[in-house]
Amino acid sequence: MSRADGIKEQEEFDGVSLSKEEKAFYESLFAELEKEPELSIPHSFSEKVARKAYKRANIWQDVKLYAFYSVLFVCLVGLCVLFFSLDTSTSGQENFQNLTWFFSLSLVSSLVYFVVQILDRILVKGE
Repeated sequence: MSRADGIKEQEEFDGVSLSKEEKAFYESLFAELEKEPELSIPHSFSEKVARKAYKRANIWQDVKLYAFYSVLFVCLVGLCVLFFSLDTSTSGQENFQNLTWFFSLSLVSSLVYFVVQILDRILVKGE
């Protein structure tokens, strides 16, 4: 459609003739519409943004899950240590001393598990 046809169509749509200012406005409008945009957005832009948002939400969900597993492991080991600490016999006290070392080891291993899982998501899977 040419500019003149567009202006004529607009006059027919409104039912009144356009003033010089309005014609000049429509001329400049059609001139701008004919220009190619300086910045073009690829057609897959929205899909990429949605995919990144989904990955970000998914990563935080997994981080919470890994943290939950770590805390659950520490709590279960702590519960076992507490159970054995209630034993007042001599062998029970020796077991308790051994288990406190095991509890500290479980804290460290739980932290290592959490860090390894996060680094796996970031470095290996590239998320």
